[in-house]
Amino acid sequence: MTIYCKRCTTDDDYAKASLFMLQNKRELHPSLTTVDIITLLYNYLTAGSLIMVMDTNEHMLAVGAYYMGTPEQEFADKQRVALVDNVIVARSYRSTRVFIRGFRYLMSQIIEDNREVQEFRFVALSENTYLQKLYPKFASFIGSREGSMGTEDIYSVEINKLRAFLDRFVSI
Repeated sequence: MTIYCKRCTTDDDYAKASLFMLQNKRELHPSLTTVDIITLLYNYLTAGSLIMVMDTNEHMLAVGAYYMGTPEQEFADKQRVALVDNVIVARSYRSTRVFIRGFRYLMSQIIEDNREVQEFRFVALSENTYLQKLYPKFASFIGSREGSMGTEDIYSVEINKLRAFLDRFVSI
C-alpha cells in the first residue's frame, strides 16, 4: 500500500486532519466530546504541529500531533525535546507497516525541522492499555501528570535509540 505523510500547512490540510480527529475522537478516550477535540486542535494549531497520513485516494489513515518542548517548561526546552502528544491511527492500520512508516515520517520530519532535538517524549493515558504496552518497547517511563482526561504517563527516548528501534522494521 502506498501512503503519503505530510505536515499540515494549508487550511485544507487542517480541515482534513480536524475532521479525522473528530470522527475518531473515541480512539483517544471514550468520554471525549467535540469541544474537547476542538480545544486540542486549537492548541496544536497555535503551539504545536499536525502530521497526517493518507493513502493514494487521500483517505486519512492517521493524524499525529506534537509540540516542540513541553508545556510544563512553557516550551523553553523546545530545542531539545519533541513531545508527541496524540496519535490517532485508524484501527485497521494499527500494528502494520503503515503505522511504522507514519511513525518514521513523524520522527524524520521533527528531526529535519529541529536538528538540535535530542529526546522524544510520548504521552499515554494510564488507562490506555494499548499505549501502555507499546511505548515501553522503545521508551522509558519518566513520570506522570494529571491531564484533562485523567492521569497521563510520560515516556522518553533518546533520538538515536528511537531511530535504531524504527530502523529494525525497514526492509532491506
